Amino acid sequence: MRPTSLFACAVLAMAACQPPGAAPSSDTFAPQDASATDDPGLGTPPAIPGKTGATGKSGPTSSTGPTGPTNTTGPTGPTAPTSTPPFQDGSWDHPFIIDTFPATLTGNTATGGFSVADVYTPCAAVTSEKGPELVYTFEAPDNGTLSVSVDDVSGDQIDIDVHLLDSKSKDACIARNNVGFVNTLEGGKIYYIVADTWWNGSKALAGPFTLTVTFVATAVSNGTCPSDMVLVNAPSGDVCMDKYEAPNKLGEYPFVQYDFNESEAWCQARGKRLCYDDEWTFACAGPQGYKYVYGNTLDHTKCNTGKSYKTHNETLIGNWPHSANKATHENKPDHFANAAMTAPASVDHVESIYQAEPSGSRAACVGAAGVYDLTGSIEEWTRRRSGGTTNFHGNLKGRYWAEARTCQGNITVHGDPFMFYEIGFRCCQAP
Repeated sequence: MRPTSLFACAVLAMAACQPPGAAPSSDTFAPQDASATDDPGLGTPPAIPGKTGATGKSGPTSSTGPTGPTNTTGPTGPTAPTSTPPFQDGSWDHPFIIDTFPATLTGNTATGGFSVADVYTPCAAVTSEKGPELVYTFEAPDNGTLSVSVDDVSGDQIDIDVHLLDSKSKDACIARNNVGFVNTLEGGKIYYIVADTWWNGSKALAGPFTLTVTFVATAVSNGTCPSDMVLVNAPSGDVCMDKYEAPNKLGEYPFVQYDFNESEAWCQARGKRLCYDDEWTFACAGPQGYKYVYGNTLDHTKCNTGKSYKTHNETLIGNWPHSANKATHENKPDHFANAAMTAPASVDHVESIYQAEPSGSRAACVGAAGVYDLTGSIEEWTRRRSGGTTNFHGNLKGRYWAEARTCQGNITVHGDPFMFYEIGFRCCQAP
């Protein structure tokens, strides 16, 4: 976990830093209940006893007798602190330094953490994280996007949350999540990442963890987007994304029953392509890494996600003719009418259980970049950035009108020929 190099401590307003290569202290901070910790501006880790030198120590002093002999074969041990401990790597006063990106960082809050911060406002004012934490810092190399993720294995009795601070205070939290977040940064500014242990009500779920930290500088676009698209500054690079689900027209009902390949063909016929799954996720979650386009708390009034499920007949849905899913269709009525020419019962059934709303109907269902209806209404085909496997190139994002799935949710179990009554798509292209 010790970084290979340190940038100037003055930049971080620190003092008494260990020089590069100095041996780490053998002292260990025992996790404490942070609710009992004095926390002035988040500053001072709990004090620890001082230790004498390894090969020599000062003799005892007596007011009635001479000073005891000094062992001249070793240095004098450090004096026990009166209020603050020696600087320790990973503490608030001496954070680990991240000087290169991407970075993979391993730590263990059970053996090396400091129980100082217990609640991070305004990120999670009611979430207790009074278990031990480890602190990291870095200078943003440019304006850009930071992505942080922490391994989170269900059932392992370890729960480490990650936080982004724009100054050294728990009250300066600007992003937080138990799995990870994405956030835009200002170049040249100092930031802090804190890996803190969640308190489950009876104990701190401390233990080992791995952080993955990436940074992508903001791309400078050499072009503009068409009027029916918006520019999304995704970590992978700028991309123009349709404002609405295909057919990408305000007030039109979105297509369904297109499979992955048919969706791609519709986009290609317009000089576009399917969006990559990571582009879609960023457009939905925004720089804050929200679960939903409007924040982290599910609200069925903001997007079309709260409708009652209607029972479907998979045989009738499966009878829908793929030949009817043409790249020339410009609206849902024409698409359905074409399919009804050969499979009227299938079309009637799909129409009876279709509960999507006209695109742009809900003003609050829009991401930070200006993309509408990313969660709810219909779920959307995207292309896997990883490439996928033969006949499995798609990732279904956003879920539909009767289910709420987060921006980060993925469905990759359906093959390219799969079509369904609540699956549509939208398109992307380079600026």
